[in-house]
Formats: sequence, structure tokens, C-alpha cells
Amino acid sequence: HLMRDDNRDPAVHTELRQAQRERDKAESERDEAISARDEAVSARDEATCARDEAVSARDEAVSARDEALEELSKAKDEAAMASEQAASATADVEELNAT
Repeated sequence: HLMRDDNRDPAVHTELRQAQRERDKAESERDEAISARDEAVSARDEATCARDEAVSARDEAVSARDEALEELSKAKDEAAMASEQAASATADVEELNAT
């Protein structure tokens, strides 16, 4: 035969095995990279979700603060009115007592 059977040549067989090992290693590294990318995307999604929740909680806190300030303002107004009414009533009583 002019052409040798490469499958029977130990050197070619060794090179084929080496090439197969390198291909398997490259595929394994690619799979690890894909997995790492998926984890990074997942972590980014979780961070985005956490940020959205934090923004929402902040908005609720601002809302609650605004409501509390409004209630405080009303309470101050009512207290001032009650104070004026008490002063007026006291003046009325003093006027009655004076007569």
C-alpha cells in the first residue's frame, strides 16, 4: 500500500487523543464560562430587584413622613384653636366674675 493506515500509526493515534482531550477541555471551559455568565445575569437581576424594592420602601417612607407632617400641622392648628377658645372662655369667666 502506498497510503498508510493512520489509525494504526501510534503517533497519529496519540495526536488524535491529545486533540480530543484539548477539545473536551475547551468545551468544559466554555460551559463554565456560560455558567458564570448565567450566574452574573442572575445576580444582576437580583440586585435590580433589591434596588427596586429599596426605592419602593423609600417612597413609602417619604409618603408616611409627609402624612405625619400633615397630621402634625393639623394637630398644631387644632391646639392653637383650643388655646384661643380656652383664653376666650377664661376671659368670659373673668368678665362674669367681675360683674
